[in-house]
Amino acid sequence: MMAANVPAVLLGERLAKYVPLGTMRCLAATLFAVFGVLILLNA
Repeated sequence: MMAANVPAVLLGERLAKYVPLGTMRCLAATLFAVFGVLILLNA
């Protein structure tokens, strides 16, 4: 589990230099909602 988090943290740090935090949060929330709907539709 820790090994999976390391690339995400490093990518997030690099992405934060170019993309505002609010945009990243909105994108993360959108992805979370899309994946949730997809899981519900496939259940």
